[in-house]
Amino acid sequence: MEIRSCGSELAFSTYFSRVRRGITPPDSPSNRACGFPAHGFQGKSSARAIRRAQVLLAADENRPGGSLKELEIADRVQVHVNTVYSVRKAYAAHGWEGAIGRNKRATPPIAPKIIGEVEAKIIALSCSAPPNGRSRWTLELLAERAVELKYIDSISHESVRQVLKKRTQTSSS
Repeated sequence: MEIRSCGSELAFSTYFSRVRRGITPPDSPSNRACGFPAHGFQGKSSARAIRRAQVLLAADENRPGGSLKELEIADRVQVHVNTVYSVRKAYAAHGWEGAIGRNKRATPPIAPKIIGEVEAKIIALSCSAPPNGRSRWTLELLAERAVELKYIDSISHESVRQVLKKRTQTSSS
């Protein structure tokens, strides 16, 4: 959801506090002009985002009675004081999206060990004739043979299974 400022930094805070108190209906023209959803909210936000929004609402200086202290906010929203501090800090540094949203990882935590060339060699190996004394390839045999042939330094039978499973899923589609 894109939130526009509508001439004030507190459009988000004002919107939620008015809707919560029943003053402004969610589908009012002023809310639509600011980019807020006409249907209200349908419960598709995570609990983390809702709690962080509640922290920001309680910290709003324009709320009736003024801004609450961090301990009061933590007690009211039932989060740790450090969470209140980090949410307020993120809001000051990055705005609403930085305080509420989550950052997506740019890269996976561990680089993939099996790349396309190694996958192709393992698949070709599985299509070849099984070793003498065997009627078919097992995952363990494929893993051992891939290491013997120096396709890869080490590989588990589970990794071989995932490579072959990916192959059967793409070929049957």
